[in-house]
Order: sequence, then C-alpha cells, then structure tokens
Amino acid sequence: MEPERRRQVRHPVKISATLVAGNGLDRMTVAITDMSDLGARLAFRPSFPLHGEIYMLIPDNTLQPCRLVWHQDERFGLSFL
Repeated sequence: MEPERRRQVRHPVKISATLVAGNGLDRMTVAITDMSDLGARLAFRPSFPLHGEIYMLIPDNTLQPCRLVWHQDERFGLSFL
C-alpha cells in the first residue's frame, strides 16, 4: 500500500459541484467524493482538458481556485490554491 502523502486528512462527502475552466466558458458537473480544507477527490468523465486555470463552484456559491494534482480513470485529485 502506498504511504499517505496528504498534509490533511480528507473526509468522505457526497456533494455535487461544477468545474469551471477555459475563462468560464467550459463547465462540467462533478461529484466530490472526499474533501479537506486543502483539496478534494472528484469523480466524473472529463469532456474538456483540465489544465490552466480551474475553479470549482460548490453549492454555497464559493468559487474555489484549484489545480489538478493527479488522475486515474474517472477519479481526479485537486489541490485548492
């Protein structure tokens, strides 16, 4: 088993959010499966490239800047900036 490298433990959640990229023109609904104050794991099928500026709009209308840290199949890890 690979050692844990996160600085903060993530907690399981079931939250629907929206990823925003491409200067706000590209949007995609995603499922947040776990989350901490520093990042989140998402599950979705990407329909646009996840590079450059990425924001996650969560249900309380917070627009959180983030960056892609890892991905495997349809699972993605984001770090909050």
